[in-house]
Parts: sequence; structure tokens; C-alpha cells
Amino acid sequence: MRKTVDSLYAENRTLNCNVDRLLKENRELSKRLEKYEKPLKDSGDSSTPPSKDPMKSEV
Repeated sequence: MRKTVDSLYAENRTLNCNVDRLLKENRELSKRLEKYEKPLKDSGDSSTPPSKDPMKSEV
């Protein structure tokens, strides 16, 4: 009986680690996808005046 409990505990711990890893990966991928789903608008692709365009760093 104890062997079964230990085995289930180990499996549960492994599954929880997998869930944590997948949640982190999901957050990262969602963040990357966001820039394609909601691209920033500027004067070139909207009716926004050029004075409202975000500043771009020129390095």
C-alpha cells in the first residue's frame, strides 16, 4: 500500500511540474502572439497624426 502511495505522490509531483512549465510557456507564447493580434497603430496605417507616433530609438 505504501509503495502505491509513494508512486502516486511522485507522479503527482511530476504532473504538477509539467503543469507549471506549460503555464509559463503559455504565458510567454501569449505575450509574443499579442503583438501580432494587436499591432500598434501609427500614422502610416491609421488616421493618427504623425505627432502622435511613438518615439523610436535610433541605435
